[in-house]
Amino acid sequence: MSDYYTHPDGSPRTFQERQAARDAEDRARKLAGIMADQSAKRNAKPTSGFEPRIAELRAGLKYATPTERQRIHRRLEPLTTAHEKWEDDQRKASFSRSFDKSDLAKLAMESVETIRRSGSAMYPNMTPEQRDDLLAMVEVRHAFGSPEEFGKEFFARLSVVEDQETQAAAAEAADKKLESERLEAESLRLEVASKSAEARKAALPEVPHAD
Repeated sequence: MSDYYTHPDGSPRTFQERQAARDAEDRARKLAGIMADQSAKRNAKPTSGFEPRIAELRAGLKYATPTERQRIHRRLEPLTTAHEKWEDDQRKASFSRSFDKSDLAKLAMESVETIRRSGSAMYPNMTPEQRDDLLAMVEVRHAFGSPEEFGKEFFARLSVVEDQETQAAAAEAADKKLESERLEAESLRLEVASKSAEARKAALPEVPHAD
């Protein structure tokens, strides 16, 4: 408790000094109360405002007659729908705030835009179903537990497409190599045949032309 009657050094306070000390303490107490209220509001869990009425109506179901229960359920339905929408909006807002901090999720979104613009050129072997699945993940991204989970699942699916492209490119390269080797062998065969023909022609005896 504050000592309003003496200074810290033990000397007595005047009436005005005692009053000033009390006033200062009152101001500090009020300021602390204001700041505590602001902190409580900042840390308080947000509510939709529908919870008390929903709880009241649900409590009334316990001893309600069948007719009363029907009436209560009719009142509950719009309130419950509005509350669930509010909760969904809150989840989406929270997800969006976390999304902005996730490099993996933002990279996934950039990949989605690339696929949307030029996916068929970049991934010629991607099926329409695979493309639709990747794009649809963006629309339901809020359903994932976190932006990181969304990003991980997106790139897990995209890696399947990348594997397809790698395998298709390797197969095409092998086919082209075989075709190149076939053409090279055919060219060599024709060259040998040409030289053989020239050699045979050179080995023919000269036959004088009839005048």
